[in-house]
Amino acid sequence: MSKERKIRYIVELDVLLETFQLHILETRFEIARHISNACKGKMLENIALMRADEEYQSWLKKEKSEVRSAALGEIREKYDVSQTGAERIVKEMGKHFKQKKPNNSKHKQKIHLDSHLVQKIALQVWKSISDYLFGKGKKVHFKKYGQFDSVEGKNNKAGLTYENGVLYWNGLEMKVHIPMKDKYIQKALHDEITYCRLVRKTIRGQVKYYLQLVFKGTPPQKHKTCDGEVGLDIGISTIAAVSDKEVMIEEFCDGLEMMEKEKRRIFRKMDRSRRATNPNRYNENGTTKKGNRDKWIRSKHYWKQLFKLKEICRKIASVRKIMHNKLANTILNMGNQVYCEKMNYKGLQKTKFGKRIGYKAPSMFLSIVNKKLSYQGVKN
Repeated sequence: MSKERKIRYIVELDVLLETFQLHILETRFEIARHISNACKGKMLENIALMRADEEYQSWLKKEKSEVRSAALGEIREKYDVSQTGAERIVKEMGKHFKQKKPNNSKHKQKIHLDSHLVQKIALQVWKSISDYLFGKGKKVHFKKYGQFDSVEGKNNKAGLTYENGVLYWNGLEMKVHIPMKDKYIQKALHDEITYCRLVRKTIRGQVKYYLQLVFKGTPPQKHKTCDGEVGLDIGISTIAAVSDKEVMIEEFCDGLEMMEKEKRRIFRKMDRSRRATNPNRYNENGTTKKGNRDKWIRSKHYWKQLFKLKEICRKIASVRKIMHNKLANTILNMGNQVYCEKMNYKGLQKTKFGKRIGYKAPSMFLSIVNKKLSYQGVKN
């Protein structure tokens, strides 16, 4: 029997930081990145050793059965290629990242990352490794400097915890801004907190931290749904909805085109800058040289455009999410039984409409509709 899916929802709040707290958080996020990358590297080494094992190769050639699965599982445990193996690896690595207490000091030794948070890093590592191991992913990606942007705990009792407007984490006490006039947040704070997640975002060139509280149960409902059937037809540019009482047709994610045009202009500027500063990496016909391992030179203009690109991508994702939620609420006001033709959007992305489908994200919109319906106990 399949496990019943746990219903959770997230509330995001601003974290008000002092300068010294900001520096400590930057250090801890960088340590978490190092542990994650080191664990991935170690597990890839273990996978290479496991695949060279003759016993493992012989079991792979046999037909699928419970005995075969059990034997392969034992071999993976032997080489630490499992979730528990990842936890053992990061546990040893986490011991090296402790703040040393000064000599003749009565204060307790402070740790940067607690055991609960390190175990969550191990779980994230195992997800990426398992996708690579079982053929769901072609490559394991390592995090570059500044790309590790979230850490989370296992519960709200130890490590990263929240209580009465304050976020606690290994000696740090960080104030959290709670909008008093926001009724949704005020109602949500009465629910049980499953665990806390600390997220780092770069907004308009400034690094900001946000607390994501993961609550148990369904979120407070802002919008009411009506009983009835609704038929959806999502096209390349438009969306149509029909119910017994109402008909709606409008452009899907209207306004994103201008932002996408700006994004393409930035891409062209970056390409021109890269070609001007790296003529040795390109052939006379404009194609890149194969086998050329010269270091890429990036000008100040290139870096400036790169930061603009990251900001415009963030804006597109944020605006698209707001548009999807507003449209989903409009449709659910027409009825709570939604029917839509099944479409292979991955296949459509390979056509000439691929870019438009990519930035409008119709499959993401349908998942938001299904999530809102599941909060009200409706299955589609």
